[in-house]
Order: sequence, then structure tokens, then C-alpha cells
Amino acid sequence: MLGKAVVVRLNDAGEVQRSVVEVAGSLNLDVTPRLSQDDALQRAAQFQVTATLGAPRFLLAVLPAEQTGGYLVWQVDVPSEKGGFRYLIDAHDGTLRGGGPLARSAKGRVYEKDPVTTPTLIDTELTELVVGTPQHLNGWSGNLTVTNYVSGDPNQGQVTVEQVLEPDTNGDFLYDPPTDPTDATDAFAQVNLYYHLTRMKSFYETDLNVDMSASSWKLVAVANMQESGAPLDNAFFSPQGINSGSFNAPNMIGIGQGSSVDFALDSDVFLHEFTHYVSDNAIGYNGGQTATSEYGLSPWGGAIDEGISDYFACTENESAVLGETSLGALGAERNLEDASKSCPGDLVGEVHADGEVVGSLGWSLRKEFGKSVADRLVWGAASLLVQSSTLGDFARGIQQTAADLKDGGDLTDADLTKIDDIIASRGLDDCDNELTLTEGEPIATNMLGLDIVAQFLGGSCQQAKQFVSLSSLFHFQATPAADAKGIRFKVNLFPERTSGLDWGIYVRRDQHVGFKSSGFIPEVSVYDYAEEHLDQRTGEIVIDENSDPPFDPNATYHMVIGHQNCPLSSPEVSFEDLSEAATGGAGGAGGATGGTGGADPGTGGTAGVAAGGTAGVSTGGTNGAEPADETSGCGCAVPGKSSTPAGSGCRRRSRRGIGVTGPSSSAAAAASGALLALALGLGAFIRRRRRH
Repeated sequence: MLGKAVVVRLNDAGEVQRSVVEVAGSLNLDVTPRLSQDDALQRAAQFQVTATLGAPRFLLAVLPAEQTGGYLVWQVDVPSEKGGFRYLIDAHDGTLRGGGPLARSAKGRVYEKDPVTTPTLIDTELTELVVGTPQHLNGWSGNLTVTNYVSGDPNQGQVTVEQVLEPDTNGDFLYDPPTDPTDATDAFAQVNLYYHLTRMKSFYETDLNVDMSASSWKLVAVANMQESGAPLDNAFFSPQGINSGSFNAPNMIGIGQGSSVDFALDSDVFLHEFTHYVSDNAIGYNGGQTATSEYGLSPWGGAIDEGISDYFACTENESAVLGETSLGALGAERNLEDASKSCPGDLVGEVHADGEVVGSLGWSLRKEFGKSVADRLVWGAASLLVQSSTLGDFARGIQQTAADLKDGGDLTDADLTKIDDIIASRGLDDCDNELTLTEGEPIATNMLGLDIVAQFLGGSCQQAKQFVSLSSLFHFQATPAADAKGIRFKVNLFPERTSGLDWGIYVRRDQHVGFKSSGFIPEVSVYDYAEEHLDQRTGEIVIDENSDPPFDPNATYHMVIGHQNCPLSSPEVSFEDLSEAATGGAGGAGGATGGTGGADPGTGGTAGVAAGGTAGVSTGGTNGAEPADETSGCGCAVPGKSSTPAGSGCRRRSRRGIGVTGPSSSAAAAASGALLALALGLGAFIRRRRRH
């Protein structure tokens, strides 16, 4: 029975104190429907005034009417982007008997963006609220629930939340920010969170045509998130969702109550995390910090996701700076105007740091072609990705989407050339799993050490060595000249310090070095040649006619660095053709014995034999001495050392050195696999620059 009810008030003893009864009289109707649910939905579609999102809900009910004896109706609730619409369809003849919007109009007090860039509070409509008694911050036809943190640790995958916030006597949510920035119960955080998540949902649905109506998109957002009651200077999206009492959803966004600032004041944070939520549900390419592929550790999907999350937060808020209020309070805001980073020399293997290349690329496209085109370019590229995709794949996705936009008349041939130039300026035109070496042109990259892994896991480097082996971020390939008699790969490491080095060079003919899953991270397992357990800063491997298998000038040689080094390092890799065979060639994968030494150790080489019984390997600097920082390799200097003169053989695209983001506890847990959360990645930056 629609519109009629009985209300009974009981005292503490369970006795009836008051009652209100409203019943329908003069009912006289056939209660057997002639129309099915599908028939009713088709009739409702004739009156549809808003876009349909998701599956409708049906209720067969009686609509009282004194003059006619009442009507049997199908109540059809159709989800929509405005909060849903209700149709009352006569179950006998299909006549529309009533209905209206399900959403309740209410206002919320929010910052338009954040208190730094838009310090004046505004009172604005909270759209897509779902009507409830009592009214809470529930929306999107039931797919959004905004709650507040009570207890628990998100790092352990379990938190307790509550939803007690209600509107004022006028039905609005007009709450001011708290006077204490560390208040972990403030209502303003929850209202601000609801408003900006809904604003970003509208952007994705309207501008990028993303359908978020399915139940798999159900989201619980948690304001004032903490870690076991301690401040959380971070925010995250978790695809593990939440299971907390009556609050269950496959997706969760947590917005931290920080030690000095509430992250819920900064809409950049919400919009960044919302993009993680969208990319996970719509595409699913981000395997996280510890994602792997046939090439070993593969954090590139995570880096792309961080980069586009920065970009879409900034493009919607019309500002190139991400996190003026939240990250700015910690000195870690990210400026997408900074276009100085490029592949491979500025990539470090940490997803937030490496994502800056992607975010700034998107912003450069926005400046050149405007918001609408750039938004479609970035999202179009992301939609083509899978978990094994690289930064090079993302760049090709930009180009493929640009070609589609050209066909649609939104871009010209000249625009496509400009896009290619922007991509090349970031080195993303050659940024796949393997980098191609050119003789005489070293490539400088960066390589995480087990010190960083140990920080994530809460132990020491020596403890991490028991179950973790790492490899270089990139593989390398070289094709010798047709008349070459051999090939030599050289590596200069440039570590933070020389202690704690244990590394090797692995080479395979005609295909990349293979990896096996063994514990935490896959390790090198399939190769043809190896020099292992090097403990100095330089090393090399020579492959010639004495090697097993012998050198083949028609083959392509693929190389990777495997290691258990404690410190961070910046490996610089090069190769050279040999005009005559060395006295002893490199041993095979089984540790075949080489000769007594390489004939031409070269700069940084020695004539000694390394572990594994192979020849031509460097275990020290020139004649066994460690190389001087200011003259080794291509002359890229470490801190405190002068640069080499212009004209040294260094490849120009490796302009800057290592810059590893040390995440806060939530991001660290994500990196260690303890929490599958995609965090903002705050923390101290360990900066070390190579200067040319």
C-alpha cells in the first residue's frame, strides 16, 4: 500500500504509548496484474527524461484512490545520473499514475577546490543523494556511501567505520571546517568528500562516457582515516574494498586525517584517488608497485596510473599543481608544469615518482591542444593498456588515440607531429622493457637497492637478501657488426656507497633473459652467459669464439643486471664490438670455464676471472682500481664531483639521476604487498643527480 502507514511508539517496557494510523478506504480493485515487469519498464521508458544507469527496481503495490477504488501499479525505480526516478505504471492498462525524482535536494558547505586556491566556502547542491530516513550521505543510486573512521588499521586490511552524520533542521549539510585541523570526527570532511567524489563521477560519465552504474562499482568512502588511531598523512584507493558491519563494498577510498592537515580539505586528493577507482574498475591494468611480467619486476602500470591520476585531478581543478593544501603542507606537492623528467634516466622504479613523467606529459598536451582533446588523449591511451604494458605502450596509445581524433576532425596532421615531438622529448618514444644500445653511446638508468625493500618490510638489507633478488629496471639489447669477432658489455654502477654490492651481468642470445617466480619478486633464471657475484662498481662480460655457446655475429644479444645490492645505484650500460677474439671468452649459463683473462680489459676492466669460471670480467677499476667518479664511463658525476667536459660519450636523454620516493606507511605497505592500496605516495625524497 503506497502512502499509507501505521506508526506506533513504545516505552522502555515495550508498551504502546502512542499510535498513528492512516489506512485506505473504499478499495475495490483487481489485484492480479495484466502487465509484466518488462511491460511496465517499456511503458516507463516512454516517459524517461534522464539517462538510465543500471538495473531498475520493481514493486507491485496498491495506489489508493477514493473515487475509483484504487489502482494496482508497478512501482518502477530507474537509476539515473540525477539520483534516480520513480514511475507508477498501472499494472492493468499501462497508464502513468504518478512518480517523480528519487533524489532529495540538499545543500552542502564545501571548498570549491581547497582552502589554499579557493579559500571562500560555498554552499552548493549535493546531487544524486538517495532519499533515506534518516538522511545520510548516500548517493549514486546506492553505489556511494560516505562514512567516518572509527578504528582499525588499513594496512591490515580491516577498519571499522560509522555513518551517523545527518542534515540540519532545514535538511542541509551546512557544516563548517573544524577549528582543530586534527579533528578526526568533523562533519565537514564527510560533506566535502561526498561533493567532490560526485563531481568527479559526473566528469567521467559526461566527458569520457564511462558507465559506473553496475554494482561492481559500489564504493565506500572513509573520511578522517587513521592507522590504529594514529594520524595518516596519506590517502588511498583499495580494490580490496571494505567489510565493516553493514558497510560492504568492493571498493574503498580512504582520506587521511593527517598529523597537521586534514586531507579531506583538498579536492585534489579525492580526484586523484577517484581516478585510481575508475581505472581499476573500467580497465584494470595497474598491477601495483610489485607487478611482474616476463621481464621481471614491472611497475610501469602503477606509474601510468599514478600519472593519469595526477593529470585528471589537475585538469578538472584547472591547476597544474597537485595537492597545494595536503601535499604542500608536507613540502611534497607535484607540479605538472615540470617537464624535465624523461625515460630512462629519470625513472627509479617507484610508481609515484615515475608517474610524474606521465602526468606532466598529459599537462603538456593540455597546454597545446586544450582540456577536451588532452583529456580524451590521456584516457584513450589508458583504455588500451593491460597489466604488462610499458610507458612506451602508453605513448603509443596517445598516438593511436590522436589518429582517431584526427579522423574525427579534432586534430590535424601537424597536430600529430607535435604530439610525436612532445612524446619524444620525454624519451617515451623508446621506453619499453628493453632499451637498444648503440656502440659508443652509454645509457644511464637507475636501480633500486635492497635498502629500500628493507625499509618497506621493516627489516635490514641482509634480512631482505634471504628472499629477494632484484634486477635492473630495463633490459638492454645490442646487435654486433657483421664482421665483429665478439661483443663486450660494460656496466658502471655509480652506487650510493660501495659496500653491500653483489651483482651480476646476464646475457641471452636472440631473446630476452628469462625470469622465474621465486618468492617475493621473480629472479633471473634463463640466460646463456653470466658473470656473477661482482662486488665492485664496474663489471663487464665478453662473448667471443671461446665462449659457450660461441659468439655469433648474426645474433642479437640481450642483457640484464641481476643483483642483491644494498644501496641505490645508477647503472650505466654500454657495449662494443671486438675486432679479434679475447684470450678467454665468457662462460655459459652453467658456469663453463673461460680462459685465463680478457686480452683487452678496457676502461674499468681487468684481466681476472670472475665467479662462474668466465673470462674478461671486470671486478674493479682500471687494472683492478675503482674508477674515479669524475672520469668514469660517460663522465656523469656523483655528488661532490665535477662534471666531465661537454662531448663525453653520454647519451643525452639521461639528464638527471635518481629520485626515489620513500612512501608513508600506507604506500609502503602497498609496495610490500601487504596492502593493495594505491596511495598518494608521500614521504621524503632521496635526491641524487647526475650532472653532465
